[in-house]
Amino acid sequence: MTIAVANVDQSSDTFGQWMVKTSQLATALSNYVVTVNSNTTVGNAAISGTFTANSLATANSGYILLGRATSNVAASPQSIVLQTSTASNNVITSTGMIIDGTVQYTSSFMSIGNTVFGPANGHIDNLYIANTIHFNQSYISESHFNALLINTYTLAVSNYGYFGDVEANTEVNRDGISIYANPTGSLIVNSYMNSTDLYIQNIHANTISIAGGMNGNQLINGNLHVTGNEIIDGTLTIGSGIVNGNLHVTGNEIIDGTLTIGSGIVNGNEHITGNLLVDGTSTVSGAFIANGGATVTGNEHVTGNLQVDGNITTNANEHIVGSLQVDGNQTVNGMLTVNNGATINQVVQL
Repeated sequence: MTIAVANVDQSSDTFGQWMVKTSQLATALSNYVVTVNSNTTVGNAAISGTFTANSLATANSGYILLGRATSNVAASPQSIVLQTSTASNNVITSTGMIIDGTVQYTSSFMSIGNTVFGPANGHIDNLYIANTIHFNQSYISESHFNALLINTYTLAVSNYGYFGDVEANTEVNRDGISIYANPTGSLIVNSYMNSTDLYIQNIHANTISIAGGMNGNQLINGNLHVTGNEIIDGTLTIGSGIVNGNLHVTGNEIIDGTLTIGSGIVNGNEHITGNLLVDGTSTVSGAFIANGGATVTGNEHVTGNLQVDGNITTNANEHIVGSLQVDGNQTVNGMLTVNNGATINQVVQL
């Protein structure tokens, strides 16, 4: 507001009128005009131009108002209120933020649209990270995911999963599982499994039990050690094998080393480069060839031809439907029956 004081008219004003106008100016300076280093005054002030100051201060119960009507901003020592209507739409305080009447931020809560972060968990629709996310010793980048422990019900990868380091690792892709144990500078696939085949060096198991048997061919480059029973419907090819239980092969059996079993049934042919040790009964429906020796504690029944380059020892009966050819010694503690010819180059003991 303004204080109206008429100018002094030197031609018509008396000395008394000069004194009245001077008193009006003194009263305005004392009660309505604010200058620097002065006390405050009571009332309202309006400025049509620009008011400039280093800082604006209000009392603890006051505020600075920008705008008049229903759209304004009120800044007080306690909060900043932004109004676009008669209601307080946005409020900012030292403990939180309210936008459009909804709490968006507190000391333990933050909400931006559908994205919510609380003290225990967070929810976000889409997250874009330009570089890397670090969680202590784990990190996620555009091309890598490195974690000490992954605990999840389902882990899906678009190309392949790699576990381990450059010398020992497991790789899982859409074609199968490969297990590597590589000395530095070489590449050796120790084990591999796909939808139809299993390649492995050594198998150690108490019992191998597969519903319906192994319907394909089995190739084991190393040793096979089975404490229980083994049933194979296809071809068995191993380096050497130990089966403490029973061995049943519907197809052919090829052993490059030594085969030790409790009792065995081979419906196809049996070819052993090394020795055959059977504590029970050995039954071969096809031909039986042993380049080493054959020792059978129980009965031995061969439907086809029996050829042994070493010694044969059978503690029970031996029945051969085909021919018998032994380059070494043959010892049969029971009955020896050969339906075809028999050729023994060494000693026969019955």
